[in-house]
This record gives sequence, C-alpha cells and structure tokens, in this order.
Amino acid sequence: AAAKTTMSITGRAGRGRYAGRIYLSGRTSAAPGTLLTIRTRVAGTKGYITSGTSRVKANGRFTWQHKASKPVYVYVRISLGVHSNRVLVRPLR
Repeated sequence: AAAKTTMSITGRAGRGRYAGRIYLSGRTSAAPGTLLTIRTRVAGTKGYITSGTSRVKANGRFTWQHKASKPVYVYVRISLGVHSNRVLVRPLR
C-alpha cells in the first residue's frame, strides 16, 4: 500500500507595514512540485472558497500569503483529497 500523504500548516498575522496580511507556512510529504489548493473562509460566513495555490518545494515546505481585514479560516488541499489541519488567522490592524 502507498504511504499516506501528510500535511500540516501554521498561520500568522503580518506586523508593522505588513499588518493586514496573513501568512501561511506548512510542510508535507507530497512530492516536490505538487500543486496545493488554498481554501479560505472568512469567520462568520459559510462555505470555503479557493483563494490561491502553492507548490511544494524540494524540502517539502510551502508558503502562501493573503490580504485580510477579518479573521480567516484556512486549510490546504491536494487534488488527491488529502488536506491539512485548519487554522484561524486573525490579521492585525
């Protein structure tokens, strides 16, 4: 049987001149170059939307950033149906 793909993410708010942005970083056992889909939901709303993509680097890590004025729930999905944990990131104002 094939090994299960693992993925974990963390999020943080930008500071100073980067306030109003959120930053996501993660690592995965997926192959380098794998396309990841970033799914977001603004707190207080229903339903996730696709907000961008990222590619797995050679070291298994990936990053993403986004402008946000409200708290945002984020998770990352691979087309194979594998997804990360979900994080809530609260941007600074």
